[in-house]
Order: sequence, then structure tokens, then C-alpha cells
Amino acid sequence: MQMDFKTVSMITILIGLIILYLNFTFLPANSQIFAMLNLTAGVIILGVPLLYRYSQYAKIKKIESLFPIFLRDVTQNIKAGMTLPQAIRAATNNDYGVLTPYVKDINAKISWGISFERVLQDFAKGQKSHILTRTVQTIIEAHRSGGTMNTVLEAVAEV
Repeated sequence: MQMDFKTVSMITILIGLIILYLNFTFLPANSQIFAMLNLTAGVIILGVPLLYRYSQYAKIKKIESLFPIFLRDVTQNIKAGMTLPQAIRAATNNDYGVLTPYVKDINAKISWGISFERVLQDFAKGQKSHILTRTVQTIIEAHRSGGTMNTVLEAVAEV
């Protein structure tokens, strides 16, 4: 189950408020424990959502750095004589780190007959990255204007 930022924030705020309530209700006389629990509640309320947000940011940046490598691999496969679905299928054998599950998802959707443009749009929308959205839009526009896929992908991968 993948949680979003709002869910993580609400859960940690709730846990922090429960700790604060219990602390103020039952432990105000013991100043050391009282102070330590207040600090713990503050770290839970602020630290966990910030850590979660940073981990999401780091993952998106890693995907943005790996996506051109994936495009180069697909381009090389197309230049070797493969069709686009075959090139993507062959690229699923490579390890792209955090991008690998998305590459497998792209391959599965294309093998189901969903258009390459639609699959890329869904991928970019799911990542919530302006860089990936622009890259995907560039690929789609260049493809619509009549460029061959290997030329389009190669140009975008170099940027």
C-alpha cells in the first residue's frame, strides 16, 4: 500500500497529538520525561512528513536521471532493427534501479495494445515531475510531426 503525503502527515500529526495529550495529562510532574516526550512528539509531527517528502523528491530525481538512459537503450534497440514494442521489451531486461518497475509497467501496457503516447503520458503524470512531463511531451510532439522513433528518442535522451 502506497501512502501519499497527506495521509502520512495526518497519521503523524495524530500520533504526535496523542503523545502530547497523554504527556500533558499524565506526566507533567516528571520534567525530564515530560520534556523528552514533547521533543519526541515534535519530531514525529514535523520530522516524519519531511523525511517522507524528501524521499519522494529523491526518488523523482533518480527517475529523471535514469529515464534518458532508458530512452538511449530503446533507441539502440530500434537502430538494431527492432520494432518499438520489441525494443522496450528488450530494455526491460536491463536494471534501471527505481525506474525498473515503471519500465516493466510501460512494457506491459504496450504489449496490451495501449499506444506508446498514452503509456508515456500516464507514466509522466504518475511521477508528478515537470522535467518528465516536458520530456514526454517533446517525444509525443516530435513523433506526431513525423520523426522516426529512434531519431526522436535519441534527440530527447541527449538533452
